[in-house]
Amino acid sequence: MENSKNTNTDCFKSTTSSEMSATSVISLLPDDVLFLIFKYLLPKDLCNICRVCKRFNSLTSKDTVWLHHAKREAGYKVPFSSKQLKAKEFCRVSANWRFGKFKDFYTVKVKHRDKLIPWIQKTDDGLWFSTNNRIGFYKVHASGSISEDRRRCLLGMKGDATRFLVRNGLIVSGCRNGSVYAWDNTGRQLLCYQQVHQSDAQCVDFTDNIIISGSRDTTCKVLSLKSNCQRDPVIQTYNVGERVWCLQISPCQSFFAAGLAGCLDDPPVVLWDIESSLCLGQLSVNHRRGAGVFDLKFLSPTELLTCGYDTFMRLWDLRTLKCVSHWEEPFDSPLYCIETDGDNALAVGTARHGMVRLWDKRKTEPVQFYYSTKCNSPVYSMGMDYGHLYLALDIGLNVMDFTVHNAQSLYQSISPLKR
Repeated sequence: MENSKNTNTDCFKSTTSSEMSATSVISLLPDDVLFLIFKYLLPKDLCNICRVCKRFNSLTSKDTVWLHHAKREAGYKVPFSSKQLKAKEFCRVSANWRFGKFKDFYTVKVKHRDKLIPWIQKTDDGLWFSTNNRIGFYKVHASGSISEDRRRCLLGMKGDATRFLVRNGLIVSGCRNGSVYAWDNTGRQLLCYQQVHQSDAQCVDFTDNIIISGSRDTTCKVLSLKSNCQRDPVIQTYNVGERVWCLQISPCQSFFAAGLAGCLDDPPVVLWDIESSLCLGQLSVNHRRGAGVFDLKFLSPTELLTCGYDTFMRLWDLRTLKCVSHWEEPFDSPLYCIETDGDNALAVGTARHGMVRLWDKRKTEPVQFYYSTKCNSPVYSMGMDYGHLYLALDIGLNVMDFTVHNAQSLYQSISPLKR
């Protein structure tokens, strides 16, 4: 028995000493050789290697080691902004998006009696969020936390805010009493066109010279953006025949697209020439009554993305007025809003459980879906950056943070990506 114990102890000592000697030999290798070795390791192995010593931790944090992993992750096209990230951070956050790893929390809560349809827009310097008759500005800190800057709060509306738009230092919003307002980004009110519409001014868009507003009163109106036109701001009126839910001016600024309620036999998307006031075309595929379009986005002057009550996202070629691609929500839920990174990533907000689904335009199946864990609200609108989703829900502003530091446990569960 004693001999066997000694033998086992000797084997253990010899194994330990051999491992130590191997580690010692590897640690003596120059950096360029270690970089070459590390490039062949999987992400989960790199996460283990970085804990061996300070030198390995420093080397495995270099972009040289992670760059080829980042290129493979980029094939999944998560909705990243133009922010320049290190390759290791890119891989970590990308994996969180792809595998649905996030934490969510509310930063702005709306009282139960005040539940309305809020709107949100993410800009380079922060976040704009509407509640009741005010639009607040919130600074987004590097940690992901949000704090309100009350000096830039937009006030003065006599009714609840509807959809608003922030661009080039100007904020324009519709109002539920049919009015249209404009402010600069410091909070100073520039324009107040009272009761332009007979009902809700549901949506707005603008250029350097004009504002176009759409309403539940079945009209779209072109308004002057000059402050000296207060008495007669309406330049042109379009009678579209039914309620207007959304609109957007094309990137070339020569025409605009309006999404309608779809309660009539006419197609739910109409294109109008701004200068001549002529209808340029209508977009529809097997349109059913009530299948209205809730949101639309121009990807280019000839490409339009739409979503709505019929549970489909559709990509339209405006040169032929044909649908060239479509994606159907698997849970048969109406789609309220779309966001895109301008490339292949599409995020769509659904009508139930605060759910957002992530799509890749090149694929027919969704990439991932994310639930807000604290409510059963539609996602009325949303914003995003490289590591966060900001959701406007009926009980407040919800933040989904994908920068959570769980890379070690996450990479342990990731199988190698196909080359």
